[in-house]
Amino acid sequence: MSRRRPSIGEAAVLAVLCLTLLGTSLVACSTTISGTASRGFFQSAGPSPAPDATAPQTSSPPDESDPTPDPALNCPTVNHVAAKLRYRCLTTGMTPGQDSLWPVVFVKPVETSWWLDEGSGLWGPLDGDTLADVTVDIRGREVDAGSYGPTPAIKTLAAKNTTIDGHPAHILQTRFTIDPTYVKERKLKVRTEVSWIVAISIDATSASVWFVSVPDEAASLMPAAAALATSIVVLP
Repeated sequence: MSRRRPSIGEAAVLAVLCLTLLGTSLVACSTTISGTASRGFFQSAGPSPAPDATAPQTSSPPDESDPTPDPALNCPTVNHVAAKLRYRCLTTGMTPGQDSLWPVVFVKPVETSWWLDEGSGLWGPLDGDTLADVTVDIRGREVDAGSYGPTPAIKTLAAKNTTIDGHPAHILQTRFTIDPTYVKERKLKVRTEVSWIVAISIDATSASVWFVSVPDEAASLMPAAAALATSIVVLP
């Protein structure tokens, strides 16, 4: 959903800053969106981003302790154990990406600077919120992050409580019309995008979330996206 992925350099600077601050005092380093502290799922670990081709590269001998990609966090079937969700990737050719909002995300370009994407995260305790509240909150964060330009048009296509894999869930379907100035500045072919955000109870008090977002340049995939939203499996 979010069009701009944070660079490896930005992530490294934030990590160094947090470590430096922790060396002098107790500081909680967390992502913020529009000045609001993020909820739990925004801080979950996701797939490692690809190396930055412009950064200096160093080599070292193989080390058995070096981390390897988690095979569970790959298409065509994703097992996001931290979020207790299993789901299929929308289409072939989707690869792990990096997103400022979602800890696990898979992307596929539809043009040079726009792509369809899908991902998931652990929301955590609901703390009195409804599942519908969660989906609206996430949509608001995407808009506040500038994913569709400064003044996109937002139309709710559907918002319904349902049951997915025997668990209470809420699906929010939205059409975003990208800010025309944003489209012109970036010379985009994409004009609109439809997203499905699902909040699903994983136990008596907590929820996880999943989304898929399909631009009009890939409109043929929208029926499959709608079906995918109801095929999520909750892991034990």
